[in-house]
Amino acid sequence: MARNHPIYPHFTVFEGLDGSGTTTQAQFLTERFRAAGRSCIATQEPTSGPTGTCVRSVLAGTHQVTAGTTAYLFAADRYEHLYGQEGILAHLECGTPVICDRYVFSSLAYQGISCGLDFVLRLNQDFPFPARVFFLDLPVSECVKRLDSREAREIYESEQALLQIAEGYRQAMQVAREAGVSVHVLDATRPREQLAADVWNQIDGTVPE
Repeated sequence: MARNHPIYPHFTVFEGLDGSGTTTQAQFLTERFRAAGRSCIATQEPTSGPTGTCVRSVLAGTHQVTAGTTAYLFAADRYEHLYGQEGILAHLECGTPVICDRYVFSSLAYQGISCGLDFVLRLNQDFPFPARVFFLDLPVSECVKRLDSREAREIYESEQALLQIAEGYRQAMQVAREAGVSVHVLDATRPREQLAADVWNQIDGTVPE
């Protein structure tokens, strides 16, 4: 199924367990683009739109729904994120690079642990894939330490859940590779500035001026 996903060359995604630093690295890359005088679009999933707001309430534990419903909500938010007005594809088709903090692979890893990988793949089977994914590899024990500093945790942020999700990510990254996505696994225990430099070295020269 994964082999049917179209690949967009200027589409970059950051993935990793909660606490691994995906948001920080997406921000660093966005700042580097702009400092170099290059345009880009920075975005994230779940989005801040109506469906994404609903997803966030589920993640926060405010509303309880079945695992399958959660997977459908993520897919619905992603559909709007891609095809809505000013969505990801509108920018990519104009040649503007898009940097996204989490995407389909998060769904495969997180919702896949309870719904099964095939179920989540079916929900996302028509969505395009990015040219590259940066996976921030951080041990679960370190993720838990970082999450302890947050005021509140989301439903997936327990050590037991993260151990399962880590295995889910191994499968998700294999799906990405089989689809032709360039997967870069980064040691997220390293200083974040070093990681940002590694990311830029992989990106620079592959995006439009």
